[in-house]
Amino acid sequence: MCCKFLVLILLFTVVTPSHGDEFDTLRLKWRDIIVGSGYDPSDSDVAARLASIGNAANGYWLGLNKSSDRTYLWGDLASTTDSEHVAKNYLRLKAMAV
Repeated sequence: MCCKFLVLILLFTVVTPSHGDEFDTLRLKWRDIIVGSGYDPSDSDVAARLASIGNAANGYWLGLNKSSDRTYLWGDLASTTDSEHVAKNYLRLKAMAV
């Protein structure tokens, strides 16, 4: 299960292309789709949304179970068989990656 989370985090990590192949181009397109591009962070509406995203991600980080022997990431989503818990774990990881 941890490997799946690591893959998800790596998928959403911003990667700077080193040699410009088609996979680098594709990753950059997906990054732009997921996090957006061409917006003005000084715009009050954009700044408010960025702050909201950052606050949510920080809250998820603070609530994350960081112990080395963990069997879950968040106490309120501890089930590995409840599909709602699994999906929300992925969404929280995505929010933190964004």
